[in-house]
Order: sequence, then C-alpha cells, then structure tokens
Amino acid sequence: MKFSINDFLLSLSTALDFLEMDLFRHVTYHNKRVAYICDRIGEALDFSDDDRFDLTTCALLHDSGVAAYQFDVKTRASAEGPKGHCRHSQDILDQFPLLSSRETVLLYHHEYADGSGYFGLTEQHIPLFSAIIGFADQLDLMYTKSKEEIKQYVISNRGLKFPGWIVDIWLPIAATASYWLDMDHNFISIVLPQRLPKRYLELSWEDIHSISQIFSSIIDKKSTFTARHSRGLSEKAEHMASFYGFDADRKTKFVIAADLHDLGKLAIPNAILDKPDKLTPEEFEIIKTHTYYTRFALDSINYFEDITRWASHHHEKLTGSGYPFGIKTLGLEERLMTVLDIYQALTEERPYRSGLTHSQTMDILYKMTAQNEIDLKLVQDVDATLGAVGLQ
Repeated sequence: MKFSINDFLLSLSTALDFLEMDLFRHVTYHNKRVAYICDRIGEALDFSDDDRFDLTTCALLHDSGVAAYQFDVKTRASAEGPKGHCRHSQDILDQFPLLSSRETVLLYHHEYADGSGYFGLTEQHIPLFSAIIGFADQLDLMYTKSKEEIKQYVISNRGLKFPGWIVDIWLPIAATASYWLDMDHNFISIVLPQRLPKRYLELSWEDIHSISQIFSSIIDKKSTFTARHSRGLSEKAEHMASFYGFDADRKTKFVIAADLHDLGKLAIPNAILDKPDKLTPEEFEIIKTHTYYTRFALDSINYFEDITRWASHHHEKLTGSGYPFGIKTLGLEERLMTVLDIYQALTEERPYRSGLTHSQTMDILYKMTAQNEIDLKLVQDVDATLGAVGLQ
C-alpha cells in the first residue's frame, strides 16, 4: 500500500511528546519544535528533500531514548549518566528502517562547539546533523523566555555551545515574525506537517510491523514492571490470531495493534505506574486516560482505522463499564485484545504482587465473564490455547 511516512512519524512523535507530561506535567511539543527549527536551518543550507526528511525525522526521534534512560536510572544504581539518553536514542534510530545511514547523529546531539559536551567532541568533529539537532534542542529548552533573551543566549554562546556558522544561519531566520508564530502551541502541529517533504512508500503490513516493534520497546521501557508487556501481548495476539484463522494482513494488523496498545502510557507518571500500593481514585483516573492518548496518537495515520480501534479499546467492557469511551458494542478483535491484555497483565510481576499462574489468571477471567464484562467463548479459547502451549 502507498503509506504516508509523514503521518506515521508525526503521530509517533506525538506519543513521544506524551513523555513530557510525566517530566513537566504538560505537553510542550518539544520534539515537533526541535524538528521545525532543524527544518528551517536545513532549508537555509539548501538541503535536498531527502536530507531535510532525514534531518527532521532524526529530530522527531531525538528524545526516543528518554523512556529507556529513565528506566535505567530507576533500576540500576550505577546509572549510565547523561550519555545514556544519547545512546538509547541512537540505538532506536539505528533500528529505524526508513532512513539513510545516520550512524552517530543522536549519539552526539549533546555535543558543544568548545568540547564541553557529553563525549567531548569539538566543533570540527561534531557530525552536521548532530550539530543542528543539538542547537535546536538547546534552543527549544529556552522557549518560555522572551525572544530577546533567546537571541542573546545564542549570541553569547557563539563558539562555546554553538558553532558560529549555525548562529549566523539562525539569526536571520529568528528575525522573522513567522518563525516565532509557527512554534506557538496553537500552530506547530499544523505548520510542521505542511513544511515536511512528503514521503510515501509502498509498504506491506509486515514492513509496518517492523517499525511498530521499535515503538513497542520504547513503551515497555517506560516502567520496570511493564518491561515485556507489549511484546508479551503481541506474542499472544499472534498466537490467537492464528488460532482463529485470521488472514495474513488481518493477523499482522492485530499484532501491530498489540504493539501500540499502550502508547498512551508514555503520558502516565512513573510514580503511578510503579506505585507499590493500591492506587488512589485520583491516580486511577489518570491511568484511565492512557487509552485515550493511544487513540489520539494513532488517529491520524492513514490505513490505521482498524488498528487504532483495536489498540485503544482494550479496556472497554461488554457492559459499557470500561474506559475511557464506555463502549458496549465491541468487535472480535477488540474483545480478544481486552482478554489478552488482562491475561498478560495478570501473569506479569507488579510492584504490589507477583505474577499469577495460568490457572490463577483464568479464575479471575472466568469471574469477569460471569459479570458479562468480557467474552466467555474467547476466555475459554484462551484458556485452552495458551494453557496448552504454556505461553505465559
């Protein structure tokens, strides 16, 4: 199918923006503004459309390692330090199948012209894309300051943090009113898609699955206690899709939905995800928002209508008592995703309990069927099928 890479990247960058809700308690559109600044500089440098696309893609993904870095800091006393964020982001970029080779772009995006960055590279040794993304990243961290404060910050760091040539290119861009207006919260999500070079590729659902797996790993690294949740659900989704005789495309789409079902959990604070005690009613209300964010992130991707529905309805119940939409009429894939998600969650270790056995998990699922919350036939099939193969 002719697939819009732009739609996919922008939607997934929206999910990465959700991480800001944990860090800053609101969305700052940081990834999108960094990509916008990079694109303006790339345009001023007369980059080809291919190079502009690669540059903005790298910029949109420059904080993709943040979730993994937080995970490491929380679970390993010997944390990697600030270099870890760069390494994790580069690892993710290296897996991304749609770019030219950009081997060290994100690894070195926190280098400074004077060599005071994380890896000590000086101006002449910093890769071009790394220098542009690093400049844009630092610049956007000043976003709440006045225009004059930002300009003075850039000028005062010429040759220190920032290569002189970037400063000289940026200052004329910053002299235009449209530059500042474009980055406003009200406009950036509209302006950036209009600017980006359009990229369409003939991709199969298997090709798209190779990308969704990357984001599945980002989601799972948000919390110690969900370190295999999306991957485990995807394995079970694939197994049950085969059991029900889904054709190849339907099966792969169902697995992609499993990969991405918890995309919205990037917006949920780790203090809630990792809490060792029972959640307060207020905390549970925050948890309930994650499927809404999943839908919001995926809704604008062409051809993803089924995937979006299957992914974002995995906490709905047949009684209409689920969340966040309170839907009663659910298709097979939605009902199956719900059962599998509950199964996967119950068999995993949590901060407040150990993972349950297959038998213990099925007892809970059957109790839920008695209350007409989930589909009895699907629960019976999961019991027989997953119990037989020991897929837990």
